[in-house]
Amino acid sequence: MSTTHNKEEIFSQKPYNPFAFLQSEADCCDLAAGVIKNFQPNGKIDNDPFFVRARSALLRAIILYLYKECRWRERNFTSLMKLLNAAIVEEGNDEHKSPLNIIFEDLAKIDPLHPGVREYWVFKQATPESAAIIIEDIENNLEAFGWTRCVRRPSVPVPYIHYMQQQVRLLKMERKE
Repeated sequence: MSTTHNKEEIFSQKPYNPFAFLQSEADCCDLAAGVIKNFQPNGKIDNDPFFVRARSALLRAIILYLYKECRWRERNFTSLMKLLNAAIVEEGNDEHKSPLNIIFEDLAKIDPLHPGVREYWVFKQATPESAAIIIEDIENNLEAFGWTRCVRRPSVPVPYIHYMQQQVRLLKMERKE
């Protein structure tokens, strides 16, 4: 799967959905790498390896979650942006759990070896301040590709997140049976 595209290619193939071409976990990682690669202006190199690793890990975690746990019609950049929007960070509050944290915690209870869970815990090593910068950076860069960010509602989780949490609970019940 080739995931390196430029903006002109993406906009010329409306509606382009690279999630439709995912066939394996490796493809998910390639998609995340391709998106990250397109974040960088030509010749620019990000000097902070932790920032790059955490940003890549969050993107891979969400893409892997969408690929492995969601129905095919939910596998798209709109869902990715909704999940990013659910990654609400309260700077200075290490105990705060965002709806995205809860989704990955629930998933970890079901499948602790889920590749998305492993990647999410890499991202969670960031301080709340760094996590907020990472999330904002990903949202801004995806917005540049034409995927608009959702309206952030810090105190009210979006209904979509409740639906995703319900899906995780149903998956948990199915695996117990």
